[in-house]
Amino acid sequence: DYEKIAVDKNPASQFFGTIYMSVNAMKLNAEEYHGTGLVIIKPSGEIIEKMTANIGLLQPPQSLLVGKNGILYGGRDNGYNKQVYRSLDGGETFTASEIPNGVSGGWCVPRMSSISDRSWWIYNGPELAQDLTTGRLYTTWVKFKECKSDPSLEFGSYSYDNDVFISYSDDEGVTWSNPIRVNDDFTGGDQ
Repeated sequence: DYEKIAVDKNPASQFFGTIYMSVNAMKLNAEEYHGTGLVIIKPSGEIIEKMTANIGLLQPPQSLLVGKNGILYGGRDNGYNKQVYRSLDGGETFTASEIPNGVSGGWCVPRMSSISDRSWWIYNGPELAQDLTTGRLYTTWVKFKECKSDPSLEFGSYSYDNDVFISYSDDEGVTWSNPIRVNDDFTGGDQ
């Protein structure tokens, strides 16, 4: 349920034509571990399957992006913070950088409506994009202000006041700017 695909489309990149796909569940063969992974499809057709734990990823990326220099980026909410992973070697290994003030606050989902006891899981990012002219990377995500307890609801609590934030990096994802809240409402509504 987190499958994402990214393709290196830059002819100047050493990984040009490589396709990357993150997967939430995979099994390499009958004898090997079943878990989360990254599938790399080379232009030659060679398929390489990597378990995320073996390449520096805690979980599979929820977003994937191949940057203009062939760097592979993966965004992930680890339940307690937002991270952007980057690979300089075509998905063989990854290093993480944290987004400042990208704290998730744990697992909490918004309620469907004020008249329902149901909750609705939303994709809260981080999502990645790059300005190909300047090289600036962007990440955006949703963060709730409060997780309210309510035993009458489906999960016993719900997130309140979900807002959208954005941050950028000018050094290929090594460091990130302080986040800026994108939405301008102050009513406690969900975005």
